[in-house]
Order: sequence, then structure tokens, then C-alpha cells
Amino acid sequence: MSDNFIKVVILVFWVPAFMNSMTITVTDSVIYHSDSAHVKLSNSFVIESSIKIFSNDSLVKPSKVFPIEGRLLLNGLSDNSLIIVEYDYLEKEIPKLVGPKWKKLPTLEPLLSIVEKEDFELNIPTDSNKAIYTSGSFFRSLTLSPYGSSDFQGGVQMQLNGKLLENINISGVLTDQSFPLQAEGSTQELKDFDKVFFKVQHQNFELEAGDIEYLFSDNMQTINRKLEGLKSQFQYKQWSSSSIYANSKGQFHFIEIKGRDGDQGPYQLLDKDGNREISILSGTEKVWINGERLKRGKNYDYTIDYALSEIYFTPKRLIDFDTDIFIEYQYSNFEYQKGFRGITMKNNFGNPGYFSLGIFDEFDQLNRNDFQNNKINEFSSNDSSIVNLNNAYVDSTGDYIYLDSIFVYDPLNTYADYTRYTVTFVLSPGGNYQRRVSDDSKIFYQYIENSNKIDNEELYSPYRKILSPTAQQFGKAKLSLNLADYFTIEGQVAGSRLNQNTIRNSEFSNGASYFVNINIDTVDLDFLKIKLMYKNQKRSKEYLPLGRENQIMQTRLWNLDEILLKNSDEHYLQSEFIIDKLGLTSLEIAKLSHENLSRKRFDRSGSKRCRSSKPIYFNAWR
Repeated sequence: MSDNFIKVVILVFWVPAFMNSMTITVTDSVIYHSDSAHVKLSNSFVIESSIKIFSNDSLVKPSKVFPIEGRLLLNGLSDNSLIIVEYDYLEKEIPKLVGPKWKKLPTLEPLLSIVEKEDFELNIPTDSNKAIYTSGSFFRSLTLSPYGSSDFQGGVQMQLNGKLLENINISGVLTDQSFPLQAEGSTQELKDFDKVFFKVQHQNFELEAGDIEYLFSDNMQTINRKLEGLKSQFQYKQWSSSSIYANSKGQFHFIEIKGRDGDQGPYQLLDKDGNREISILSGTEKVWINGERLKRGKNYDYTIDYALSEIYFTPKRLIDFDTDIFIEYQYSNFEYQKGFRGITMKNNFGNPGYFSLGIFDEFDQLNRNDFQNNKINEFSSNDSSIVNLNNAYVDSTGDYIYLDSIFVYDPLNTYADYTRYTVTFVLSPGGNYQRRVSDDSKIFYQYIENSNKIDNEELYSPYRKILSPTAQQFGKAKLSLNLADYFTIEGQVAGSRLNQNTIRNSEFSNGASYFVNINIDTVDLDFLKIKLMYKNQKRSKEYLPLGRENQIMQTRLWNLDEILLKNSDEHYLQSEFIIDKLGLTSLEIAKLSHENLSRKRFDRSGSKRCRSSKPIYFNAWR
């Protein structure tokens, strides 16, 4: 064995014993001064768990301990009072700084060298009302294997909290850990491994920077995004506003699927174009079954594999053919980074109601340095929002030939006169190639006609689908009025604009929608109480919301195959009658129109009280 190896072994086994055997117990008598809440002990490198503080025979708990410096922060004691402090400290101080020589496995002498105390002094403000306090942890981990492999990991976590000025507070979190994968999707709660977050608060405004979560919700939709950027909120008298300018970590999407009888999963999460080569952003998914929100976790309702974009349901939620599964999530397809910005304003009239405005813009950020010229040329000269890039290139040793617009597998060079290609096939829902295994156990791809395709079979394509960068704007205006104690009317108009190709900037689709809600709650006529609610929501053919419309149960309520967010018109009339000593009756009349589809629904439910029985409930649906 080498001398350096022996020294390292001695260090590993000797240093813990050294620290345990060289602790000394002492007692300090200190006069406390209220103008400086900090008390300096006679020794440094104090063992924090051993500290006992007495004042007038009473035990005192310190507000904060600085064990390396041997300082205490005390509050609430009388000025010039005598305090007794019992504690343990290290007789031989451990080094406060070990230089980069650790990489060379140094000898014990430089490792145990002492750094002067003044090099490590902390500057703590004496004014506790304006102090900014920080805390955190730092670690490094080295894993060695007897089979020759090794792994080095590390991380840092810091928090700060305090006051910048009299009425301005600041808080922040910084975490950085060397784990490349996303957090596991089988636990109930997830924490970001890498996060930077700062917040400045005042009674009239709030500013957030770093990794933030933006949430906007109204009667028509809910916009929820994980972002990196700036978010601000402002409030003054009856006015309030918020703004956001950030980069989105992924694209928003939602799907509704039918369950498979007796199949708990996996259920595949796809992008907007039906591709599954995506990665789900951890913690962004929200799952409903038959309108009921589920919890993530092995002991709860479902687990999710973020890397494979697959979801599994636990035995607590048995899936059958009639199960309606609704999932919203954010995903990354590694093509573009999205930008997100928006502003909202609201004016409260007081008891009469309020008026609000909102404008949002979500767009693909195009970095031309990273975007190949041929792609830019294709999107510039083509109105289409999709470009198919050929994954085949000429190769004399390739296994494919191009025959009648089809790539044919020809490993034996049967067609000697044809140009040969090497082709990379990618998974594509609209592809025309199936994966096969040859007699000599090699994987190849064979063309198949559309008429011979089988449902749920994996299909491949020799082309890679590239989507053009897009941009979407959304705006809304809402008015709410309380015309009486029991009478409220709300109205909202919204518009959307989608640019399918921001490079060509020529293909736009504009849509609009409106929402009206009239609510009477509650008219008391002595023996009779009445509640009424009327709602009407209409969407144009090109309307496209930025978030999830609040229509999770739409398919089940109307017996539909898919959620209808475009070119639809819905009417709801709900009433509730409460008759003293008789019971309650609820009625709902609804109508849905969509192109040539028209459906009506009548719901009646209630309870009737009898002298000798519990309430009887009845329901009729047509």
C-alpha cells in the first residue's frame, strides 16, 4: 500500500474519534446588554446541542446559535442581567477552510491546519428589524465500487428571509443538485431539484423572480403554467393588477380518454399532434376520473412515469370501459422554448360589482442560430405548418432502395441498379411502415397500405415531422354586477388569435366566445324559497383557449365522444325550490348545439320528508 492511502485511512477513522475525545465542558458568566442582543462566549467551535443558558435560575432558549464563532443571539432579557452558559467545545479546532488540495489526497498536516478566525467572521446586522438572515446546506458525495466504477454527486441549498426596508420583505430559495432526471412520480408531493426563486413583498405590491408558477382562473378557463421569469402583483384601493413575463418550461395540453376494461395502465400521454416522444414536466399533471380529482402516489390513486409519459392507476381506482379519464399536463417535445407574457387588471366598484381585463401571449421562441437554414426556407416558402424532413441519405452500404415512392428493405442487393440508402425510421401515428424481424434476426421496416393498418399498432415513418413555430394571443373582458342582494349578473367576452407559422407570418385563425350568467340567490317567500341560475356560453369555430375550459364532465353529461370547445352553444337553466316541511326539488334544463348535433337534457332531483322516514331522493334523466 502507498503512504497516501494509509494516511487517508487514518484520517477517516481517526478524525471522528478525535472530535469525540477532545470536547471540554466549561461555564461562562456573561453580562447581557440589550443594545446588542449578541453574546460572545469565551470559546469557539461550540457543540450546539450541549448549550444550557440560565438567567435568575430560569432556563433561557437562544433565538439563534453561531457555533463556529461561539456567539448567541438572545432576546427578551433585562439589560445588564447576569446569564450563566454551560456548554461543550472542541479543544482542538477543526479547519474552517480546506483548500483544493483534497483532490490530491494530502497529508494530515495540511488538512488539520487552522485558519485564522478573522477570515471567517460573519457580518450580522444589529438591527433585527432590518436584518436579512440566510441558512442552507452544502454537500458532496463520492461513491466507489469494487468493480471499478465511481459516482460523484453534490448539491447546495440556501434560503434567505428578512427585510429590505421598513415595509418591504424579501425571501428566496436556491437549490442546485446534480440529479439529471426528474423527480419520481410515485410520491404524493414533489420538490424541484434545481430551483431559483426570490420574492419581494409590500402591502401594495409583490414581485417574484426565478422559477414561478402562474395561475389564472375565471368562469371560462383556467391557465396554469410552470415558468421561469418575472411575476408581479399590484393593488391600490379598488384597483388590482398582475403581470407575467417568462419562459415556459413546456407546452400545455389536455386529453380525455376512455378506460380499458380491467386495464390499470399504462395509459400514454401524447402531444397535440398525437406523438408520444415527449417528456412530461414533473408535478404539472392533474387527473380526473368521472369528474373526481385524483391524488398522485402509490398509496393513493395513480403513479406517473414522466420520462416515458405514461400513467398507471392503483387498485384504489379500478378502470373499466365506461371510465372517463381527463388529464391535463405540460410537456416538452425538445423543439422550441415557449415564451409567455400577460397582464390583468381589475377594478372593484364595491357592492355593485367589478370589471376586469386580461391579455395573454404565448409563442415559440426561434433561435435562428440553432435552426437549420433548410427548415427556415421550408417554412418561409410553404403555407403549411408541418414540414417532413427526409431521414434517408445515400449510402452505398445501405439496406434500402427507393422503389415507387417506397423505401424497400433489400439487404441482399437484389436490385443492383438502384441507389441504396440508409434510413432512420421514427415512431409516427400517421406512418406507413411497420417494424419487422428478418430471418437473420435483424430489425427492418416494411411499408403497409392504409387499408391494412390495425388499431393501436405502432407505425413508423422515414420522415421526421417538424412543426412550424406558432404564436397564440388571448384576451378577455368581464363585467359582474350585483343589482340586488339576491340578484347577480355576469358577462364575459373573449377572443383568440393563432398564428400557425411565425416565420411566414401569413396564416392566422381568429375566434371568439362569450359567457353570460344570471343568478338569483335566494328569494324568500315565507313558505317557499327559490334559487334560479341561467348560463349561456358560446364558442366560435376557430376559438382556442390558452388553458383548460371548465368542462371536465361535458362528455359524460352529454354522452359525447370528445370534449366540444369549438363551435358550440350551451344553455343551462337551474332552479331549486325549498318548501317548508315538505322538502326540496331541483330542476335543470340544458341544451347543447354543435354543428349538426343538438341535444337536450332534463334533470330532476329532490328529497321529500315523511313523518316516519328519512328523506327520499329521486332523479330522472332524459
